[in-house]
Amino acid sequence: MATFTFGREIDIHWNGYDIQGPAGTVFSIPDQLYEEFDADIAPVEPTLVWIDTNEFLTLSNEVSTSTLSASLPIALATSTSGKTISLSSTTALNGYLLAADGSGGTIWTPASTSSLTSVIGVSPISTVISGGTVSVSLDANYQTAGTYVNAVIGTSPASVLTASGTSTVSIDQSAITGATAAINAQVVRFYVKNTTGTTIPRGSAVYVSGATGDNALISLASATSETTSSKTLGITAEAIATDAFGYVIEAGYLTDIDTSATTAGAAVWLGNTPGSLVFVNPPAEPSHAVYLGVVVRVQSNNGSILVKVQNGYEIDELHDVSAASPTDLDILQYKGSSSLWTKASISNAGIAASVHTHPYQDAGTYVTAVNGTAPITASTDTAGIVTVGLSASYQTAGTYVTAVNGSAPIATSTDTAGIVSVSLSASYASSVHTHSTSSITSGDFAATVSGGTGVTVTGGTGNASTPTVAIGQAVATTSDVTFADITGTGVFSAPNIASGLVLITPVANSTTGVAVTGLSVLCSNATAALDDFSVAVTANSAANAVRTTTYSTLTFSGSTLTGLTVRVFRTDTTQTGASWIVIGR
Repeated sequence: MATFTFGREIDIHWNGYDIQGPAGTVFSIPDQLYEEFDADIAPVEPTLVWIDTNEFLTLSNEVSTSTLSASLPIALATSTSGKTISLSSTTALNGYLLAADGSGGTIWTPASTSSLTSVIGVSPISTVISGGTVSVSLDANYQTAGTYVNAVIGTSPASVLTASGTSTVSIDQSAITGATAAINAQVVRFYVKNTTGTTIPRGSAVYVSGATGDNALISLASATSETTSSKTLGITAEAIATDAFGYVIEAGYLTDIDTSATTAGAAVWLGNTPGSLVFVNPPAEPSHAVYLGVVVRVQSNNGSILVKVQNGYEIDELHDVSAASPTDLDILQYKGSSSLWTKASISNAGIAASVHTHPYQDAGTYVTAVNGTAPITASTDTAGIVTVGLSASYQTAGTYVTAVNGSAPIATSTDTAGIVSVSLSASYASSVHTHSTSSITSGDFAATVSGGTGVTVTGGTGNASTPTVAIGQAVATTSDVTFADITGTGVFSAPNIASGLVLITPVANSTTGVAVTGLSVLCSNATAALDDFSVAVTANSAANAVRTTTYSTLTFSGSTLTGLTVRVFRTDTTQTGASWIVIGR
């Protein structure tokens, strides 16, 4: 037998052989199947290690010519392969036969010399006759002495019944379906193959995308389509390299996975990104909702998910719905004859498809005319829409005028519609007219307008005169006005003038400056410069210690001076007040 092992836990069904067990388990197959098995499994399972691959090694190791002996007239010979043992005799020219010795063993007995024409081997024994020599050999696919099975023992829930050399193995169903056994059923997983061309990571959602031989093929599942979601199998229990086999959990616990992004008890759904898991809520329609399980433990390294795949259904996949290939505006309609909900167009469903309008109320209750009584007005347009309003000459209820009286020269009248007319008495002319000076004998009026200092008045004398008042220069807001000395009793201010006082604690025998900021002093230029301003600074001290007072560092913004620095030089450190003034030109 050819013997081999794997470097990891394995579960393979190959050509009728179930090869299952943890890493390091020694398996065996008939020697003649070695090359076929190696060609099928080695490319996809790199942990395969052969222990014995020599088709003749086992037999030659177990049956060595060095341990065989013969006594005359029997002579022994072996082939170079060590597989075939030849017996010959000078006295038994027809060779020897292998016969049962009656105690479970075998003995060689001379073949009959009177009627021997052939020697026939019964499997697993084969024979070859050459002249008077019979070569007897053991088939290569038969176990060697010392390694054959002589008993089959079953351990619950398996039991074995052996009769006439045949062992029958059966499973005690009550032992595996009882409550105690069910507690130990933690995971349902499938052994699958990845042929996508890239490694599928552990913890990826996959679907059945095909099959080869006895193995299902998988690809990354996605909620974006029916094809990649409806056949979702489960979540990978391990990383599966391309063209390799691995396990997918369809039901049970997936452990040692990052669940730190969610909470315990959160639902796990198939995501739109191939292979991804999303938590709490499934992707929004039109994505396909596939429930994958529930988060059991929240942890970045040792989280766990109880996997239980439940694929969602499209509406036309329900057993009582027949709605394949719908078109726009189709509806679902129940048919009692088939007991099915079927798709139907609006016209086939008996629903009128025409569109019309009703400008008025339903027959029997609609309004045929709307009339307004003053002060209410009503009108109806060609579309049948009625507009009702209140006359503009009428006030609202509760505040309307019940009577209007006029005092001379005002006269009033009210017609039957409640409309009040107000007019000027006919004794007063409605056109422009004049009055002589002698006719104005009372009231406030000016007979003559005269000008004071700096003001000239022309045409300001007499009845109906039109006086004109002027000064020596334009005084519009945009005019440049020139005055002589101006004496004020208050504080004079202008946007082009700023002044202030700063206190400076100087460094002895050094010039010390204090910045004045936050100014907004205008000048006539759009871009202010040093020449657009006059600046004066004086120290409020006559002490001999004050040597100089000046300014520096004028700052500008557009047509505005925004700051300057006042500087003082003293021979001591006495705090000094310095007054400053800035005038923009």
